[in-house]
Amino acid sequence: MSEHTRIYLQPECCVGEEGRLWCQDDEPETCPDGEKWTPYILLSEFDEVKAQLDKATTRIAALENSEEVAARELLFWWAERLSNAPNENLRQVIKEGYQRIINLANVLKDPSVRVRSNAAGSGAAR
Repeated sequence: MSEHTRIYLQPECCVGEEGRLWCQDDEPETCPDGEKWTPYILLSEFDEVKAQLDKATTRIAALENSEEVAARELLFWWAERLSNAPNENLRQVIKEGYQRIINLANVLKDPSVRVRSNAAGSGAAR
């Protein structure tokens, strides 16, 4: 059995004789009462996302010194996405947020960030 990064707990309104059910596949359909299943992610997945966020936060702090308004907007973007974490694809959020940091650095012409393109055309910073 493979390890799932996300599992779902059945809403309380749908509890049967066997108690609340768990689902380890894609998010189940909402229940007849319209309630969604509660998503849970692995601690290891959360720790990885948190480490990436800490790295991004450090980079944002550095950018904020040179262009406060643009960095604040980026920080608000991160806060909005992470506050909605159970409903977001966290890997995609990190990828998009990282690209936003690179784009901001390029706009600011920050020489401490070098952008290199890979075959897919996305940027990466060093």
